[in-house]
Amino acid sequence: MDFNLTDEQELFVAGVRELMERENWEAYFAECDEKHEYPERWVKELAELGVIPCCCRTSMVAWARGW
Repeated sequence: MDFNLTDEQELFVAGVRELMERENWEAYFAECDEKHEYPERWVKELAELGVIPCCCRTSMVAWARGW
């Protein structure tokens, strides 16, 4: 059985790794927690990577805001 990642999976991992290295997300999450805010910027970045569909991002933000 081959447990190596496919090329597509490797690209996904590289994209997430680059996202995590681009910014100090721990500080951003701490700020969101402190302000009791939903991490919209993080969810937007995940949507742009294709991790979550944009329609789900919109629904998640609406839910967090109590719409």
